[in-house]
Amino acid sequence: MFHHVPRLATLALFASIFLHAQDYRGQITGKVLDPSGAAVPGAQVKVINVATNSTASTTSDEHGSYTSLYLTPSTYRVTVEATGFKKLVRNGIDVRVGDSLQVDLTLEVGAAQETVNVTAEAALLETTSASTGQVIATRTIADLPLSDGNPFVLHRLAPGVIYNGDLKFSRPFDNGGTSSIVVDGAPGTNEFTLDGAPNMASGGRVAFVPPRDVVEEFKVETANFDAADGHTAGGNVNVALKSGTNSVHGTLYEFFRNDKLAANDFFLNRSGRPRDSLRYNLYGGTVGGPVWIPKIYDGRNKSFFFFGYEGIKDRFPEPGLFTVPTVAQRGGDLSGLLALGSAYQIYDPNSGVAEGSRVRRTPLAGNLIPKPVNAAAIHVEDNLISICSQQWVLVDVHERNDAFHTDFNHAVLVCQLVGIGAAVVRVRHLRRVRIIRGLGAEINGRITKTSRI
Repeated sequence: MFHHVPRLATLALFASIFLHAQDYRGQITGKVLDPSGAAVPGAQVKVINVATNSTASTTSDEHGSYTSLYLTPSTYRVTVEATGFKKLVRNGIDVRVGDSLQVDLTLEVGAAQETVNVTAEAALLETTSASTGQVIATRTIADLPLSDGNPFVLHRLAPGVIYNGDLKFSRPFDNGGTSSIVVDGAPGTNEFTLDGAPNMASGGRVAFVPPRDVVEEFKVETANFDAADGHTAGGNVNVALKSGTNSVHGTLYEFFRNDKLAANDFFLNRSGRPRDSLRYNLYGGTVGGPVWIPKIYDGRNKSFFFFGYEGIKDRFPEPGLFTVPTVAQRGGDLSGLLALGSAYQIYDPNSGVAEGSRVRRTPLAGNLIPKPVNAAAIHVEDNLISICSQQWVLVDVHERNDAFHTDFNHAVLVCQLVGIGAAVVRVRHLRRVRIIRGLGAEINGRITKTSRI
C-alpha cells in the first residue's frame, strides 16, 4: 500500500501582509535630473510591474530624490513626467529578492507630449547596500536537476556556501539535510524566510520546503550588514513565491523512476539478490492568473491568485547488514568471543555479591553459558533462530510520503542474544510485528523477507 499526502496546496492572493522580518521585496531609489545635472523637484514617478500592470506612484522631493518601496520580484517599467520636459520611460528594470536599486533618471527639455524610451541599459548594480549574496532565479530552478524536486539544494551554488549534510537526505521533508550548510565558515545557524516571514523549525532547520514550480526565486545572502538582518551568525536564505499575473499560466510535471530502468543495489548484488521493487513518482502542477468571476468581479491589474500542488509516491528497498548468533552461540558456547579480548568475558548474573559500593560477579568458565531455564526465552529463540544465521541482510520495503507529520514504515529487525540464552527482537516505529517461522517477519500486515549473505 502506498502512502500519499500532498506537499502543498496554496492559494495566494496578491496582497501583502506586513511582517516584522527580513523583507523579500525590493525597492528602487534615485534622482530625477535635468540635462545639466540639476535636481528636478515635483516630478511624477510611476513604477509599473510589467506582469501585473500594478503601479506605485511617487513624487521627487526638493532634491530630486524619489523612492518606491515594497516591490515584489519582477520586471518593472519606470515613467517620469515633469513640466517643461519630455516624458521619460525606462524599461527592463529587474528587481530581484531584497534588491535596493538606484536608478537615476535624466530628463530632456521638450514638450510633455513627447516621450523618450530607454531600453538598452547595462545591468544595474546594487550600490545602496553592503550585503552580498547570490540570487537563484526561476530559470536556474527550472533548468537544473534537483534532488527530489527540492529547490533549496541550489543554495550550494552561492560562493562561500559549504554543504555538510548527508546527500541522501535532501528530500522535501528532510528538514535537517536541507538546512545543513555553512556560510563563510560562520559557526551559527542560518535563517530561512518565506515571502519575508520566518520559515524556521527547531534546531536551526528550515520548516517548509515549497515545490520548485512555486518558487519565483530566492537569494542566499552570505554577508549581511543590513540592520534588517539579524538573529543568526550564518547566512540568510530569502525565498519569494510566485504570484498570479494578468495572464493565466500553469505547469504540469511528473518525474518517474522504476526498478526496470535502474541498476541493482550494490549490497543486493553482493548478497546475490535480484533487484527489489522500486516505484518513484514525483508529480504536480501550478496555475495562476487574475481573479475573475464572470459578471461579478474582474481582478485584472489588481487581484491575482496562484495555486500549487505536488505529491510524492515512493517505494524503495533499503538493505541493512546485521550480525546474529552462530549455532554454537545459540547453544550457549561463546568461547570464540574470548579471542577478541577480555572485554568479551561473560559473567553469571545470578552470582552478584555486594562489596562496598560495587557488585562483583563470577565469570563463566570458558564463556560457556549453562542450559537456559527460561521457557519463554526458549520459545522465542526457537521461533526466531529459524530465520537467522551468522549474518543476514534484512531488506525492508520503505514507503515514504512527503508530509511533515509522516508515518514512516521503518523496521529494524535484530536477532540478539540477551542475558542467558534469551533471543529477542527489537522493532522500532512499528504498530504490529509477528515472527513467522522459516520466512521472516510480518510487519504492519506485510511480510518482510530476509536473505543470507
